[in-house]
Amino acid sequence: MSADLLFKKLQNEVNNFILTENNQKIQILILKLKEKFKILENKNDEQILMFYFVTINKKINLILKNKIIEKITYDYVVLEKSIDNNKNVLLISNNVSNEKFNFKSKKSGDELNNIIDKSKYKNFNEFYKNVIIKYNYIFVTLSSIPWKCDLFQRPQHIAQAMANQGVLSIFISIYGDVDKLNNEFEMINSNQNLWITSNFNEIFTIKKAYYSIYSTSYMDMYDKLNIIKKNNGKIVYEYIDHIDIKISGDKKNCVKLEKLKKYACKNSSLIVASAMILYDDIKNITDKPVSLIENGVSVEDFTNYNDKYKTDETYLDFISKFDIIIGYFGAIAPWLDYDMINKIIMLEKNIGFVFIGPDYLSSIHKLKKNDNLFYFPPIPYKFLPNYAKYFDICFIPFEKGEIAKTTSPLKLFEYFALQKPVITSSYMLECIKFEEVLHYNSLETLSDAINKAKKLCNDQNYKLKLLQLANDNSWNIRAQKFLDELKKI
Repeated sequence: MSADLLFKKLQNEVNNFILTENNQKIQILILKLKEKFKILENKNDEQILMFYFVTINKKINLILKNKIIEKITYDYVVLEKSIDNNKNVLLISNNVSNEKFNFKSKKSGDELNNIIDKSKYKNFNEFYKNVIIKYNYIFVTLSSIPWKCDLFQRPQHIAQAMANQGVLSIFISIYGDVDKLNNEFEMINSNQNLWITSNFNEIFTIKKAYYSIYSTSYMDMYDKLNIIKKNNGKIVYEYIDHIDIKISGDKKNCVKLEKLKKYACKNSSLIVASAMILYDDIKNITDKPVSLIENGVSVEDFTNYNDKYKTDETYLDFISKFDIIIGYFGAIAPWLDYDMINKIIMLEKNIGFVFIGPDYLSSIHKLKKNDNLFYFPPIPYKFLPNYAKYFDICFIPFEKGEIAKTTSPLKLFEYFALQKPVITSSYMLECIKFEEVLHYNSLETLSDAINKAKKLCNDQNYKLKLLQLANDNSWNIRAQKFLDELKKI
């Protein structure tokens, strides 16, 4: 069944109900699914089509739950790759209740129910026989940060985007207490392809799996990496930051990271760099395949706001005092140009400046207090757009140096998705390669950039260009390229 026919049927079913304020939410969900479905339909990936279709309808069902009707019936068309004979099995179900999907099928029904309803496994053996064995591609993220952290970063985004490609994506958290894990395997965000675990033993024995390690990881895990190689696993080294004491904290950590980089250059099956200078740097010291995969954005996260989230009153009071708000979210870190930041805040008294994020390596004291400066501690990723939507202009004020030259900032693409003018320092090569980005190298040119940005705030053509840039640099597009590279090794 084609995407057009499938969604015409779904739309007709929805239109049969008077859903008042819920109707718009459902229409948006349907449009989102249709867009993803068409993209994936061209890729002929039935397994992920199944997930998107079931998930979106589950969301619709939750909107309706206990509000409009007690029960709603749709036709669900679900496609799954049969485990037994690798042929496509068409499963059609009616009578979907509020709480659970009841699939009727002559074939593979038990397996399908297990995929959708089972969201936690107590140990590796259970997870292996019920989940792992069903996938051809398995991507394991060895992250040095928890899933639930102040900044939702590349490891989480890549893990999520790989799951969206139909790959089994497993995120290993060494912070079981933070992520509330006890060595078990748990599904994340109802995504059947995305799992998290604190298991740090058997997880490394999966044959022919791809294991992603980050250049920012201080973990001493060479014994685990050797187990991966022994089981014909593939090590993927993600070179995402210049190794610098301002990022790593001290010289000992830098030594650890250099050691890991050297190991990766000899033992990785693939090296991924997030910026061109990093790509050139590592390409010159290894004979392993190297691919450039920059950071990206989950566009839908920054174009939809959580209406139920109550924005802080002190923040709303601050922004109400100014006609223009220049905002930054991210780490308040040593690599920001505090001299320039403090000067522009003093110069532009009629503009409100907002900084949101964690205080990294005790850097917050470098921001001088001022009536037109507002600092707010880190906000959970899912609520960040509720604050950023009040920005008129977005700011990335990195100081001159290697960190600025080698950084592909997530926030750049997230700012694009917000459709806000972006101003960065001229040293940020990964930013200024986009002609839509304004940049500066002095106080005078920063002030000029702000004046230009003010004029662009309501320029609809400019805003559409930014949204297109965001879509062109989505995490799903990054993951498609990543998967293509994995298939080559």
